[in-house]
Amino acid sequence: YKCYYINEEKNGEYNSYYTNININRKGYYIDSFQNGEHIYYGENGDIREKYYLIDNTEQGQHIKYNGNGDLVKKYYYINNKKVETYQYKW
Repeated sequence: YKCYYINEEKNGEYNSYYTNININRKGYYIDSFQNGEHIYYGENGDIREKYYLIDNTEQGQHIKYNGNGDLVKKYYYINNKKVETYQYKW
């Protein structure tokens, strides 16, 4: 896990890693609140999920992919509440 601190608050990009040293997730903090785009990766480095947070609250679209990079689901959030879901079939 790698994160930057300013005045004992998490600030900037953070990354966590699998034991094989590939990145597991990436996101951003502002004053210890998660903000901006957050991405989860599969063990092989493929993107599995993307979503957005504002002050630790999920906002906007949350996208899930399968191991082949195909879009599987898309959710829409307002103030941490899921308001729509789209399911894709491959």
